[in-house]
Amino acid sequence: MKTNCIVRILRQLFMIVPIVIILLITAACQPSDTGEVPPASQAPPPPMAMNMNMGAPSLEELEQATYVGVINEPVRLNEGRWQDKPFTEGGASRLSVGLDRNVLLSGDLNGDGTEEAVVLLWSNSGGSGTFDYLAVVGRSQTGVPVNLATRALGDRVKIHNARIDGGRITIDTVESGPEDPKCCPGQKYRRTYALAGDTLNEVSATDLGRLSITDLAGVDWVLIEFDWNDPVPADIDITLRFEGDRIGGKSACNQYGGSVIAGRLPGAMTVELPMISTMMACPPPTDEFEQRYLEKLQGVTQFSFLSGNLTLTWRTYEHYGTMIFAPR
Repeated sequence: MKTNCIVRILRQLFMIVPIVIILLITAACQPSDTGEVPPASQAPPPPMAMNMNMGAPSLEELEQATYVGVINEPVRLNEGRWQDKPFTEGGASRLSVGLDRNVLLSGDLNGDGTEEAVVLLWSNSGGSGTFDYLAVVGRSQTGVPVNLATRALGDRVKIHNARIDGGRITIDTVESGPEDPKCCPGQKYRRTYALAGDTLNEVSATDLGRLSITDLAGVDWVLIEFDWNDPVPADIDITLRFEGDRIGGKSACNQYGGSVIAGRLPGAMTVELPMISTMMACPPPTDEFEQRYLEKLQGVTQFSFLSGNLTLTWRTYEHYGTMIFAPR
């Protein structure tokens, strides 16, 4: 009887052991609930995870980026500029492309949750014509700036204002009207663009009328350059404000005022003399900057816009140049 009992117990054990082994193997193959993260090789990150939080490309990155759609081949900028070989050996004329540092917008233009940058590019062949372009720049999956789309704006288009609103780019421009000479564009437009894949489409264009002195009113303009590449020192405060046909502001030390007269051509303007000014004695070199500004202001012949800034072209005796003002 003992022998039969032992045999029955052994048979039951042989039936139970395989089941226990199977259960142990199954449990070992189940996902761990200990909170451990699987190795990276088993759980690759989503394709766009590398650039989701990097934001729009910076100005420094944009100055070194590659752009398409400006000329017949891609151009790689170096510190914001690119130049081709001279058209003739030893000649000065050559094709140039550059980035306007005064125009830099950022916003989500394609609804992917990341911001793109919008910049203004220009190209010039050595003549008086300068062609402008809007360029949208995003990032690749590795974070490298990529030119997503480029659109030509035209020859010598003046940018009065630019912004991104609701995922679209809106720019206020001054362009040549049907009877305007190329030197003096006078037709105002508000143009809106939307990014669709690799194309920047114009979705609306509104005629805002003719350029006039009243377009300068309501803004405190601050002088930033006496002429191209002749900046105003940071501690010198020179301002200009338009109210109808009246102007006034601070000339570094004193307050001044006067009247302006609109000319026949778009943007033509002269300052009526004499001007009025307070007579406070100014220490050097403030007095020198004040005198320079008032002399140039009294010689103004034309106003225009440059990438959101105000430009006043001036002529004094045999000299001429352009003062540049930024909105306060």
